[in-house]
Amino acid sequence: MIFSHGQTNYPVFAYAQDYPNQHVELWHSHAQIQILHTLHGVLEVQTPCGFWIVPPNKAIWIPANYQHQLKAIGQVKVRGVFIQQNTDRQQCKIISVSALLQALMCSALNITKVTPNSREQRILDLILDEVRFLQEKPFDLPQPQTTPLVDICDFLKANLNEQWTLHDIADQFCMSSKTLARYFQKELSMSFGTWLRQAKLLHALTLLATEHSILDTALCLGYESPSAFTAMFKRETGITPREYLKLSISQ
Repeated sequence: MIFSHGQTNYPVFAYAQDYPNQHVELWHSHAQIQILHTLHGVLEVQTPCGFWIVPPNKAIWIPANYQHQLKAIGQVKVRGVFIQQNTDRQQCKIISVSALLQALMCSALNITKVTPNSREQRILDLILDEVRFLQEKPFDLPQPQTTPLVDICDFLKANLNEQWTLHDIADQFCMSSKTLARYFQKELSMSFGTWLRQAKLLHALTLLATEHSILDTALCLGYESPSAFTAMFKRETGITPREYLKLSISQ
C-alpha cells in the first residue's frame, strides 16, 4: 500500500493512495473530513449505518470521527483530501468529482509550503470552495439494525440471482406483505423494490470491477438478458456496463 501527501499544516491537504486487490483497512476514523476519489478500481466502504460502493471517477465523503472500514476491489488508485472544517453533513455520501476538483487535488499533492496570498494557498482555498458543490450519487445501501429485517436483507444479498417479489419474501419469512413493506419504509426509508434494486446495482459494480463479463454479471443478478441489465445499469449510473468496465480496469 502506497501513501503520499502534500502540505499538512493547513485546513485542507491532499493525498494519494494505492491499494492492492482485496486490501482491507479495518474499523477506524479520522479527526478530519475525508474525501476518497477513485481513479480506477472500486472501494467498498462499510459503516455502522450502511454500505457504500465507490466506483471509478466517483468519491465518498466521510465525516470527521466517523467509524468505517474499507476494502479494495481490484488495483485501486485514490486521490483525496482531508478537511478540517465544520459541516452539517453527518453521513457518508457518494459524490461526483468535477474535473476542476480532480485537477486541484493533483496539484495540491505537490504543495510542500503555504505562504499567505500565494498560489499554493489559492489552490487549497479553491478546493475548500469546490467541495461545497459536490453532487450526491445513489451508490449506497442502508443496513437494517433490528431483526427480522437484518435476516431478510442478509438473505436477499446472498440470493441476488433470483427475481424476488415482496410477496415471495413475506411468505419466506412467514409475515404479511404489508408488514414487510412497513419494515422497509420505517427502518430503511425506502421500499422493498428500491432496496433490492440498489443491492443488485452495488453488487454489479463490484462484479464488473473484478472483470466478470456483462453476461455473467447479468445472470448473477437474475436478469433475463444482458440488454435488460444494461438498461438498468445505464439508467442508474449514467454509463453502460462496457464503459464502466473500461474505467474499472484501466491503468
